[in-house]
Amino acid sequence: MLDMRRSIEEWLGIAPVAAGEDTQWHLRFSIGWPDWVLLLFVIFAFLFVVSIYLREGQAASKTMKLFLAGIRLTTILLLVVMLSGLEISIDRTGLPYLVLMVDDSESMKVQDDPNSPAASDAGMSRLERVQKWFGEHREQLAELTREHKLMLFATATVPRQLGVTIEEDEVPTLMESIDALEATGAESRLGSNLRSVLNDLRGVPPSSVVMFSDGVTTVGEPLAQAARYADRKNIPVFTVGVGDPGPLRDIELHDLLVDDTVFVDDLISFEAKLSAQGYPGESVRVVLKQKGTDTPLDQKTYTVGEDGETVPVRLSHRPNLPGTTDYVLEIPTLEREINAGNNAIEKRINVLKEKVNVLYVETYPRYEFRYLKHLLEREPTINLSVIVLDADPEYVEEDRSARDFFPTSKEELFEYDVIVLGDVAPAFLSPTQLLNIREFVAKKGGGLLFVAGRDYAPGSYRDTTLADLLPVEFGPGLNQDRATIVDVGFSPRLTVAGKTSPMFRFSADESENESILAALPQIYWYAEVDKAKPGAQVLAEHPLDQSEGQSRPVVATQFFGSGRTYFQGFDGTWRWRFRTEDLYHARYWIQTIRYLSRSKLLGKSRSVELMVDRPSYRRGEPVRMRVRFLDETLAPRGDDAVSVLVEREGHGQRQVDLSALPGHAGIFEAVFARSEDGHYRIRLASPLIEGNAPSAEFVVVPPPGELDRVRMNETGLRQASEMTGGLYFPLPRAESLFDELPSGRRVVLQTDPPIPLWNTWPVLVLFGALLVLEWVLRKRARML
Repeated sequence: MLDMRRSIEEWLGIAPVAAGEDTQWHLRFSIGWPDWVLLLFVIFAFLFVVSIYLREGQAASKTMKLFLAGIRLTTILLLVVMLSGLEISIDRTGLPYLVLMVDDSESMKVQDDPNSPAASDAGMSRLERVQKWFGEHREQLAELTREHKLMLFATATVPRQLGVTIEEDEVPTLMESIDALEATGAESRLGSNLRSVLNDLRGVPPSSVVMFSDGVTTVGEPLAQAARYADRKNIPVFTVGVGDPGPLRDIELHDLLVDDTVFVDDLISFEAKLSAQGYPGESVRVVLKQKGTDTPLDQKTYTVGEDGETVPVRLSHRPNLPGTTDYVLEIPTLEREINAGNNAIEKRINVLKEKVNVLYVETYPRYEFRYLKHLLEREPTINLSVIVLDADPEYVEEDRSARDFFPTSKEELFEYDVIVLGDVAPAFLSPTQLLNIREFVAKKGGGLLFVAGRDYAPGSYRDTTLADLLPVEFGPGLNQDRATIVDVGFSPRLTVAGKTSPMFRFSADESENESILAALPQIYWYAEVDKAKPGAQVLAEHPLDQSEGQSRPVVATQFFGSGRTYFQGFDGTWRWRFRTEDLYHARYWIQTIRYLSRSKLLGKSRSVELMVDRPSYRRGEPVRMRVRFLDETLAPRGDDAVSVLVEREGHGQRQVDLSALPGHAGIFEAVFARSEDGHYRIRLASPLIEGNAPSAEFVVVPPPGELDRVRMNETGLRQASEMTGGLYFPLPRAESLFDELPSGRRVVLQTDPPIPLWNTWPVLVLFGALLVLEWVLRKRARML
């Protein structure tokens, strides 16, 4: 029968079909008649012809008459067909596509825990298990070619068509393409790639899509969103999950806490957190070393906790040479660990030669002074000088850090980096000494720390040379009433700026840091200042007491000229040593001293600051740069008068122009958008500044990669299948997939132009033959 159809198509001049294709015939008329007209005509013709023949000639039998009537009706109908323009239309049909999508992103090279039921093959990656599965089911794939054309795609960053299998003998070629796949895709775009494949096949939609993946999408459209698009096209998506849906074995170092600027012979404390999945109770060695070397600077062994539990890590190192050094804190890769990329943390640290020279001035040895003095004396990175105004003359001879008088000359005062003014009356200092302190901050870039007291500070400084250096404002009665001790203590409440400041950073984890602050012993006295000055930054405020509807500041800081000033409105930090000794008390004070000393020690004794909004960015994230003129009179007036040079390590540099920030005098900003991976250094190019130009550094890291998320997303795969009417199968049970795939119904690929039949010679011969046959039979039946 098929050979006859092919012979007729060849006689009609129809081109042969390609492999896997077939044809469907459709007869139609070029001149359409209404159905009711044709029905009435057929009925009328039948009745008319039959009645005429039955009344005609008595010699013929009734059977002959009906036979002749049939010939006459056939001739009439054939004539109607010829007059209506009979045509034949040929539809070329083919097998529908069955799309096979195999995920070849980097997460597919993960070797799952062999003890997991989702990982039946020990020592094999996810992609290797998929390749093995295809090899074991090549016979079922061959059977699919009877009803489908198999179209294979590798899908990671972009979908790549690897071939189309039409015939059964082409399955080995399909297997070769699958076996050649490697899990190297840096991104996983499952949703975007599914939509792209469906768009490419919108002219001949596939009968179904089968996706082999771990379900992890790192970039682009979510898989569920693309599944809704497939559902609108009535294309079922079958998903085969590859990987372990449970927590995978991984160990990670994170939340590194360390100063970015230290001094030679400082003991640098590297504090981080260790967390793991799948290694409870296992001992791991944490190593600190310089980047590019194998020699450990420090190492300790820690016991891993339960899944999700964090273990504090603390290593230390004392640098003996100045310079910029990249340090690495790392853990060796453990057995069957799925992601070794998070086993190390890098930190660039600037090591300075100088120690911090601190001058601490106090009227009497109150508790705050005693504990702070002993702390700073023990701190090896600080050279402490102490002046106690009410001390006995013998005190200077008995205490190695004591000094007998306040420096009288600028040169002597400028040898210090930070001045701590306790509860000191301004009358103890001469006008020249007060002016020297002002210039020490404004011109030399020194740091000035006010520690409030119950007698003089800060109220007595209201109308002095140092009033402008205080970052807070207060009324004339402050410090005149000494009965400000409260019965109910309070814990200073950090502002947003305080939570990010180094002074109150006791832990790298934000929630843990808040818990530590809440657990510190409370304060029972504070200076009731009214508010912060414009431009000052409040770090902590009173949780209840307010002035003019705003919480009273208890800790505030500000820039003043080239330096910084700091106000602490209470004197109870010595209480923070309760049961913790120097753990938090020392961290607060040492970080505060270093914060105030940085401008001077880093050579920033000028009135311009260059900064970025954070030290680390993901690739492509905008980097916001800001130049702030602390002395607004030095700020240029033109919008394009401020520019910086951006230099990427190992690459060239480019200039970025900054624009004035509306409503903020002396502040210029710009956004650097096209950031690639690497370390960056920016420095002020214009206007020119005396001395070293201010600079800042930041690092750009890759976006969350394939190996940052390797746990199989079973929920996402199952959801995509259910939304489209497909089914989800874990790889070990995917053999039943073949029984659930929809049968392949042939689809129309192309419709050839219609071929007229009404004027072909066989139709004309048939018409003539019917006329001749009727005439001959009528003559023989004596009906002429």
